[in-house]
Amino acid sequence: MARAHHCAASLVGLVASQLALRSLILLLALSAASTRADSVVVFNEIMYHPPANEAVMEWVELHNQMAVDVDLSGWSLAGGVDFKFAEGSVISGGGYLVIASSPQT
Repeated sequence: MARAHHCAASLVGLVASQLALRSLILLLALSAASTRADSVVVFNEIMYHPPANEAVMEWVELHNQMAVDVDLSGWSLAGGVDFKFAEGSVISGGGYLVIASSPQT
């Protein structure tokens, strides 16, 4: 009888350990998911080869997919388009923002 009790206690301990391990794995997975970067602001449209073939006509359009404003201060674009957002630059919730080398055209 003592041996059966010992086996049952070992089984309970093993099940508890497995549950604790599964809980830890789930907690780690949820933690990793919450720290991943999300695509809040995305490239919506790009004019990289305008009909007139003039670089001043190139532009990039960003879109904020969220319903809240996003502060772009310190963000930058590099490679083909080089642009650094000034302090206080904000893209409104659901809004669009065009970055162009020659905004007047």
